[in-house]
Amino acid sequence: APDGTLLKENSGGDKLKFDYVPGLVAKAIIEAADYYQQEDFARSWFYSVEDYANRYFDGVPRVGKSLDDLNATKMYFALYDLTDPEKGAFRDIADPKTHANAKLAMESALEGLKDTKANYVITPDVSQEAAGGWWHKGTYPYQMWCDGQYMGPALLAQLVHYGYTIDGVEEDWKTITRQFDITWSKLWDSEQRLLWHA
Repeated sequence: APDGTLLKENSGGDKLKFDYVPGLVAKAIIEAADYYQQEDFARSWFYSVEDYANRYFDGVPRVGKSLDDLNATKMYFALYDLTDPEKGAFRDIADPKTHANAKLAMESALEGLKDTKANYVITPDVSQEAAGGWWHKGTYPYQMWCDGQYMGPALLAQLVHYGYTIDGVEEDWKTITRQFDITWSKLWDSEQRLLWHA
């Protein structure tokens, strides 16, 4: 509708779920809505992400089997800010549940990263140099990928910014830094001056 309200329910059937790809797209859309928040057309962008986010907030993995899946949580940071009851730009049009749902999604993601750190990590007996590195997925044991750094440690950094921690702020920053240090030391090709993907 011209005012940005929902015209009809999204009927994605079983194809829609909390997942890396729609989460990445939703993150881009909600950030664009934030940037253009003064424009009427941004309302429809906000509503579309809010609808998706409110459907799947309880689908955020609390286990660390996939950094891909946890990464989709990033859309909730902007949604949380935009629906803040006191100062959020879209607080007057937001569903009253959205702010709380975004908070629950972030808390679930923290649980997923805690599980990653505890159970999906390179151990010293496998590789001393890469000890503490987070697996990209449970199905790829002992593998670290470049895009995994955009996913796992970057997500933890945002969670720390919002006041969530696994082991305290200082220790979490050491964990975040460790992921990038391992990736750089193992994947940098000095001849090609590029990083290998994994």
